[in-house]
Amino acid sequence: MEDYKEEHILWEKFRAGDEAAFSSLFYLYSDTLFYYGSSITKDRELIKDSIQQLFCNLWERKEQCHEVSKIK
Repeated sequence: MEDYKEEHILWEKFRAGDEAAFSSLFYLYSDTLFYYGSSITKDRELIKDSIQQLFCNLWERKEQCHEVSKIK
């Protein structure tokens, strides 16, 4: 339950433009996303680029992101 609260706080800070919170979200989820991407393709560079693009898109659209119940 405590992890959920911390992640929720990070998400809200990210939505408000906090770069440190955004960075924390990247480090929390990049390995999980990489593992998931590995189940789709063995192209490690494509997976890394896709994760990077996902986070770039999130940052660019942070004002449009909604409150979420589960970030993962």
